This record gives sequence, C-alpha cells and structure tokens, in this order.
Amino acid sequence: MPSENSSPERASPFATNGEHPSLSASNRGPVALALLGVGCFEALVRYLEILTTSASPHPDVTTTWRPVAEAVLAGTPLYLTASVDNKPPLFEYLNLAVAATNRYLGVFLLLVGLANGTVAYLLWRVHAESGRSVVGLAGGVLFLAAVPLVNGHAVNARSFTLVGMLLALRLRRATCGLAVASAGLLSQYGALAAPAVLCDRLASDAAERRPPGRLRWGVRFVGVAVAAAAVGYASVFLVWGEAAFAASLDRTLWASRRYVFEWTPSLWNGTETWAALHRRTALTLWHLLSLAAVGVLVVVRRGFGVGRGRWSPERRTFVFAASFCLPLFVRPFPTYWVYLLPWLATLSAVGLFAVVGRVREAHRRFRSSGGRG
Repeated sequence: MPSENSSPERASPFATNGEHPSLSASNRGPVALALLGVGCFEALVRYLEILTTSASPHPDVTTTWRPVAEAVLAGTPLYLTASVDNKPPLFEYLNLAVAATNRYLGVFLLLVGLANGTVAYLLWRVHAESGRSVVGLAGGVLFLAAVPLVNGHAVNARSFTLVGMLLALRLRRATCGLAVASAGLLSQYGALAAPAVLCDRLASDAAERRPPGRLRWGVRFVGVAVAAAAVGYASVFLVWGEAAFAASLDRTLWASRRYVFEWTPSLWNGTETWAALHRRTALTLWHLLSLAAVGVLVVVRRGFGVGRGRWSPERRTFVFAASFCLPLFVRPFPTYWVYLLPWLATLSAVGLFAVVGRVREAHRRFRSSGGRG
C-alpha cells in the first residue's frame, strides 16, 4: 500500500490492509456472476409482482415507450409517433429491439437486472484498480440492496446509463469518450459524466503526463464523445428522414429548457411537492444516507485519502456524487436517485466499515479491561 496509509489519521478511508484472497483476479468470475445473479433476481421479483398485480409497470412503459416501439415497428417514423418521448436515440433503439422480441416486459426487466449487476461489478473493479477492492465490492452490494428502494429494478434508462458512465472510468484511452457518449445517448443526464470523467482522468494522471499531453487527451476525449453523439442522431436522419431527425433534436435537446423549468415539480417549480417527494425517498433510504453521512465525515477527516495537491478515489467519488446530485434538483421522483446511488453506496460502505471498526475497538477494550465498564 502507498505511504499515505502510514498514519492512521491520514490513511485512506477507501483503502484496505492488503487484497482479500476472495477478491483476487482468479475469483472475478464467481463474484461477477453473483452480482449479476442478484440483479436478475431483483428483476424476477419485479416481474412476478407485476404478474400478480401487486405492482404496476413503470408509467412510461404503458404510456410512452411500448406504444412508441409498436408504432415504429408498424411503420411510423421514430419521434413522429403519437406518444411523445424525449429519450435519446440509443435508448429508443434498445426499446425497439426489446419490443421486437414480443416479450417486452420480461426481456426489458431482465436487461435492467443485468445492467444493475454490471454496475455493481464495475463499481467494484473501478475501486479495485487503486487498491480499494473491499470498499468497492461493499459499495456494489449496497447499490444492489438499495436499487429496489428507488424503483431502480423497474424498466428504466438510468441503469444502462450508469453502465456507460462506469465503463468510461475503466477505459484509459480517450476513446472512453465513446462510453460517455453512449451514456448520454441513453439518457440526457448521462452527459453529466463527461466533466466528471474528464476531471478524474486529467487529475489522476497529472503525475504521468505533461500538461500538453493532458490537453491533447482532453481534446481527443471531447472529440470522440461529440462525434459519437452526432453519429447517434445522424442515424435517425439516415433511417427515418429529415422530419424525424428534426423531431429528435426538438424532443431530446431543444425541449430541455421546458423540461427543466416548466414540466413537473422541481426545486423552482412546485417546490413544496418536490420537497415532499424527496423527503419520502430520503426516509426510505435513511439507513443508507446515515451510513453515507458517516462515510463523508471519515473521508473529510482523513484528508480525502491523500495529501494536498493529489488525486484519489475519494475525491473522484465526491466529484461524481456532486455531479449526479443535479438531477435531483430537476426531478423529485425516486428513480432519479439511481444516478447518485453508486457513489452514495460507496460512501455508505466507508461509513459501514467505520462503524464496524468502532464497535470492534470498543469490544476489544471491554474485553481487555476484564469486562469492567
């Protein structure tokens, strides 16, 4: 481990004392299968709840996504259907592919479950690259545990967006801009990953690249992301023509101002309803939020894991958490917490280990004192 761990008070709260044997490279397969299995199990539970009418499909499934897919498969151009949808092209293509199976709900829920399991796996591997395997895996498990609490196991675009975002953190070349563009083409909020990934990569590689090299990397990253996004929208023009292309830009980009400032509750529009809905979700996630608060205190107290002027996974987590808090100001619905959930789960893992450590220390002192308070 780096020398940053030499002082207990300044040690990285994400770091662990050596790599746990069960988390070695040879065991990645079983761990990945276990995480994917949990994600699929949650999807199965959701599917059974819908079949037994104890739960309903996501409202967008019945009012928008499935009707859009059926209309397009019947010959209506995408973005010109009667059901108005504001999702970017890549999600629409996924929606069409699922509808073509004639097993829409079951297939889509299975894919969402696989996506959630993949997010948990990628969260583990992202932290494992810097020696934080245990915290990373605990964060992945806590993420999966919290997913049903925010309706993240329902049909949604956010789980797939998180896969693109975390995949970008695992890619070293500027082509990780392709992963960020994919996240943005699944959900507009995926674009928030671009500045966070750029900041993380440039800051973490500062000691390895001279400033001109970092600048070239940043330019290539932005260029790849913009080019990939342009290709995604151009495909609408090539397949369905100019009218569909114009409608795609209008519904997914130009309408963003109305989406942010006028439609449904937000911090600045229907503020009381916005606050009430977030309060309800926060009460549902009180245990996760409590542990995350402890994790934040631990991270801040220990100097964000490293000395001043350096970068760390702790700082990366704060940057991503801050970036993906922004959707919560625009929408108060539980599923919007899915964007924040991986980073909230990571901080919760830090808080959990801190609490367990304090309990163990108190127990050890109690035993060493002979059981006398």
